[in-house]
Amino acid sequence: MKNKLLFFLRKVYFRVRVYPRQVKHLKNYTSQYYGKTYFPDSEHKSEREIFNEQKKYIRKYGRMNEYYYLYGFDVKGLRNQEEYLDYGVYMHRRDYLNNHPSKDIYSYTGILRDKFYFAIFMEQLGFPVPGTIGLYDKGDVFVFASKCNVNIADVLKNGMELMFKPLDGIGGVGIYAISMIDGKLYYAGNKISMDELMEMLSSQRFFIQERINNQHSKVAELYPNAVNSLRITTVRDLKSGNIELMGCMFLMGAREAVVSNWHYGGVIINVNDQGYFDKYGYSLYEGRIDKHPDTGVPFDGFQVPFFDMAMKEAIRCHQLFYGVHSVGWDFAITKDGVLFIEGNDNWGMAAHQMVSGGLKKKFEKYYFK
Repeated sequence: MKNKLLFFLRKVYFRVRVYPRQVKHLKNYTSQYYGKTYFPDSEHKSEREIFNEQKKYIRKYGRMNEYYYLYGFDVKGLRNQEEYLDYGVYMHRRDYLNNHPSKDIYSYTGILRDKFYFAIFMEQLGFPVPGTIGLYDKGDVFVFASKCNVNIADVLKNGMELMFKPLDGIGGVGIYAISMIDGKLYYAGNKISMDELMEMLSSQRFFIQERINNQHSKVAELYPNAVNSLRITTVRDLKSGNIELMGCMFLMGAREAVVSNWHYGGVIINVNDQGYFDKYGYSLYEGRIDKHPDTGVPFDGFQVPFFDMAMKEAIRCHQLFYGVHSVGWDFAITKDGVLFIEGNDNWGMAAHQMVSGGLKKKFEKYYFK
């Protein structure tokens, strides 16, 4: 009786407060129902059709679908919306399974989230990662090789290119690429002083790695100014325990950015099971494109070097991360093979659905017994 009453009260609250507020927000925030399309050459639904579909989504999930245009739902006959997974539903289940492994009462995700610990863990297991320098904290660096603290000036050797990464950063935010040439420090092509560098790094601890300078020539042709990365997302089947593929995509830098990230103007494209690009990729600024906006390299027919190696390494590594249900692995492709850049337990589902289609079937298969 008590449960029925609570259900009834929640239903009333939704109809009286949540739904009207969300619809009002939808009317005010017009870009959600009449916004930027990623398919400008296609036939689009009317403003009224889009508005009604967003209202239907609000009734079902309690909020607008912020990825409506990203998924191409505005195009007539292009997508079946029932095949797509709601981000809130996915995120709740993802976080629950990643933070509540089996009967354990603790989470293993901290190993993935802290870049310093992740690098140590991976090196001890024998997985390839970029060269580890150490941990920066308030002017001093704990050097991984010598196991001692030194001043940062003793780490910055002539000719070195180093990446200073926030320990828990995501999406390339807060990363500084620092180089020393002829005894002078440079950041983003500009000369800086040691005091300026110290000020840049004053807000938090940073993990220091060598910059990857041996990117595979074929991958560098796509965009040479950043380390373009392969994202392979794996999931542990709750029934069999096997590690399965959730999705695979490639991220390229663009617009002079030094990181391969969508929010910095980068390009994302789906990669099939044989390592080939789809014909079209997606850019935040250019929409759907069939070639890189800066270099002009066409996507159709492009095969990622060492793709099979990356796939095998992702599965093998996830087997050893036995306490984490799903992981988005980021790889750099070098002339010698692949390097693990990072593993993400909080991987984003929206990008995968944008480039490859709905993940609802895989979600239902791998996230429930």
